[in-house]
Amino acid sequence: MNMRSLLFLPLLALSACSSARASEGNDTVAPTKPRRTILFQFDGLHYQAPERLQLQNVLALAAEGTRVEEAVVIIPWHPTTGEYGRYHLTSLPNPVTMSGTVMLTETPKMIQQSFGGRFTAHIANSRAYRSLDAGFTYSKLDPNLRDEHILEEAKRVLTEEDPVFMRIVFQDTNDRGGAPVALAKSGTPWKNNLYAEGSPFIKEAREADALLGEFISFLKSKNMWEDTLFILQADGASVYGWHPIQFEDSERIPLIFHGPGIAQGKVIPYAENIDVTATIADFMGVEHPNPDGGSGRVLRELAPDVDAPAVPKYIKRFNAGVREYNRLLAHLVKESPKHPRFDVALMQLYNSYNGKKFFYGVDRIMEWKQTGSLENLVSNNDATLECIRGLIAEEETPAGQQPPVKAPEGCW
Repeated sequence: MNMRSLLFLPLLALSACSSARASEGNDTVAPTKPRRTILFQFDGLHYQAPERLQLQNVLALAAEGTRVEEAVVIIPWHPTTGEYGRYHLTSLPNPVTMSGTVMLTETPKMIQQSFGGRFTAHIANSRAYRSLDAGFTYSKLDPNLRDEHILEEAKRVLTEEDPVFMRIVFQDTNDRGGAPVALAKSGTPWKNNLYAEGSPFIKEAREADALLGEFISFLKSKNMWEDTLFILQADGASVYGWHPIQFEDSERIPLIFHGPGIAQGKVIPYAENIDVTATIADFMGVEHPNPDGGSGRVLRELAPDVDAPAVPKYIKRFNAGVREYNRLLAHLVKESPKHPRFDVALMQLYNSYNGKKFFYGVDRIMEWKQTGSLENLVSNNDATLECIRGLIAEEETPAGQQPPVKAPEGCW
């Protein structure tokens, strides 16, 4: 061996040691961008359940990540008839969340389609989600499975394929928990009360929470936790069981984010389900599937040092409008035998040619896109409600008295 080679050996050893130390350092540095996103859903988990039932794994996730104080989904109507029912068997929040917009088309583009052919997976114990399937590389939707089987399948797919995006749904919290509470016969001690003693919801929610803990432990054991954007959410549930839309708690959901770039132990004040897809797309560096007037915003306040902006809360306002419209509509129908003008108004409300006011409610989901934007949708509906309130007041105020409110000019 010549002198040059002898001199080179110590340098090679030093370089190797330096590389080893750099590698060791990289193992301890937290990733700045997620490698994958897991959208994990407890179907029918009431927004108060984590605290009221002390769901330890959900609470631990919230403490380690960022939770939303008031997370709102589009009103959770669940029609399987009419124009919407031609395309979806699932409740409205699901396609709205996955497409990231309220402007649904017949075949809206979903967030998984933004990943350019990379491996994605969809696993749930319900076939109702099949209209969300477009673009998933792998899908298993089997109503015969329990939540624990869904967990095992998710672990298998993650181990074998490491998908860049995965949607997982635990269905038992609703199907075996919340729905029986809503449909219980009179005299059942826990009828219309998720939290009553003996309610099946309590058992199912706690079992789902235990499975969540098992899943997070699995991700950690596979070194998949720190580089995963993990989002826990539900699709709406009322304390009365399932998600009847006249009750405001049906639109509230638990919503928690954990992963690279997410603050630890932070609480942000407000978010809507259309914001979930916008945030996934931004964090993962892909295009929003539907950047239109009905799409959500990126939740930049998930970062440690970013304050939450003031937002118009259009989804919350829209939901409130739908609830009021349904009540006013019922009033018009009930009182129309005494007030023929109400019957005429009902015809006008359902006649886009002759009626001057048109309410875009849950019976016209597929027509919302005609308004062009969520702001226009809400503004139009608010104006229609003002007209209906004024008409009712004018018709029902005794002769000679001033009605408490009047319909604006041009209503009818």
